[in-house]
Order: sequence, then structure tokens, then C-alpha cells
Amino acid sequence: MDIPEYKLALRSHDWFFMMSDDPSEYRRGRSRNAKLQALAGTSKEHRELWDIATAWRSETLSGSRNRFPVQITT
Repeated sequence: MDIPEYKLALRSHDWFFMMSDDPSEYRRGRSRNAKLQALAGTSKEHRELWDIATAWRSETLSGSRNRFPVQITT
């Protein structure tokens, strides 16, 4: 997956799948998360984008951030 496609996949991923009450949504989110994480090993840029997105998720869960990182949205 090239960088623009990976950015789109990161933007459209349900980063909060683990909070779903629906087991099928949880499984789908966990599977997609694993695929995106595996793709992070494709290149240094993929890894950097993954790290930015996962940091955003952590910051959002802690209440300190609410907008998706600009590095991924552009």
C-alpha cells in the first residue's frame, strides 16, 4: 500500500473499536488494526505515520487531543 492509501486507511480506521458493544465491530476493528500495524513495517514513512496515529489515539483517550494529526490528513 502506498503512502496516500495508507494515510487514507489510517484516517478511516475506527481507532476506538475496542469500546464497541458489538462483538463483530470489535473483531473487525481488531483485524483492521493488526493489518495497519503490519503495514507500518513497509517503510520508515509508514512507521512514522503509524506512530503518529497511535500517539493521537492515546492522547485522545486521555482527553488531551481531539483532532486527527495534520501529517496524516494532508
